[in-house]
Amino acid sequence: MKELIERALNVAQLRGASYADARIVRREDDLSRSRTGSSRRWGHGQDQGLGVRVIADGAWGFASSAVLTTAEAERVAALAVSIARASALGQDTGRGHRPRRG
Repeated sequence: MKELIERALNVAQLRGASYADARIVRREDDLSRSRTGSSRRWGHGQDQGLGVRVIADGAWGFASSAVLTTAEAERVAALAVSIARASALGQDTGRGHRPRRG
């Protein structure tokens, strides 16, 4: 898992992120109930995912996936940077420049 995080961070940096963090989350749930002293198991659930958060061109971007592969970590990191750059296009820089209205 450490390799996936390192790869995501490297791709984000190569794509121009000035900041990046990545995390993998795994969650397990057991659903059960107790009735008159006997316990019955209803089900078991498992979730996992990768999230990448970046700053690029002064704006935040975030992307995530439930697929934990190297190729997906690279895709998610690149997408997070693209989202940040798209968000930056709509920001007022405070220098008198505003997005064109069409």
